[in-house]
Amino acid sequence: MNITKETKSEIIDILTRNKILGDEYVENIYFSYKKQERFILPDSIAELENHVSNCSLCELGKLKKKSLFAKGNIFARLYIIGLNYNYADDTKFELIKKMVENVMNVNIDNTYITNILKCNAMKLDSNYIKESELCINYLEKQIKIGAPDIIITIGEAFEYMIKSKDKLSDVSGKLFSYNGTDLIPLMDPEFIYKNPSYKEKMYQDLKKIKIRMDEK
Repeated sequence: MNITKETKSEIIDILTRNKILGDEYVENIYFSYKKQERFILPDSIAELENHVSNCSLCELGKLKKKSLFAKGNIFARLYIIGLNYNYADDTKFELIKKMVENVMNVNIDNTYITNILKCNAMKLDSNYIKESELCINYLEKQIKIGAPDIIITIGEAFEYMIKSKDKLSDVSGKLFSYNGTDLIPLMDPEFIYKNPSYKEKMYQDLKKIKIRMDEK
C-alpha cells in the first residue's frame, strides 16, 4: 500500500503519543482518508456552503454553534478575509463598512467578506494552525470560484495565509501574491479603533488598495 507523507506523519504522531503515555501496544490504526477527500470540493458556492455547515474535521467543527461562511457577493472584485472575524456582529461589521465605503469609496455590498476558519467557535488557546490547515481548502475554493482581483486580509489572517512571521504593522499595505491573486494585508479595524495613532497608516494603506483596484 502506498502511504502519503501526510499519512506517514500522522502514524508517527500516533505512535509517539502512545510511547509518551507508556503504551507498548497500539491497536490497529484505520484511516478514513477524510484529509484527501476534503480537497474534492463542489464547484457550486451553495453546495460548498452546505458542505462547510456539516463539516466536523476539527474540534471547532464539533464545538460550533453555527458556521460563518461568508457575507456578500462571491463574484466581487474585492475579498476581505479574516482569521475568525465575527462579521455577523453589527458593531464589528460597521467598522469594516466604514473603512471600505468612507475611505475606498467601495460599496460594502460589492465586497465578499469571509474567514479562514468557518466555525463560530473559540479555543482556550489562540493557536489555530491545525484548524487553519484544514479550513484553508474551503477558502481557496471560494477564491477559485469567485476569482477576485484583490484580497485584503484582516489582522492575523495574513500570517496564516502567507505563513509569515513579519510584524503586521511593517507589512500592512504592501502587495503580496496568493496563488496568483493580489493580496494586501491590513491591521485589524478593532486594533485601529483602540490605537488611533495607527489611523493615518490605515488610511494610507486603504488608499493604496483603491489605487491598485483602479489599475485592474
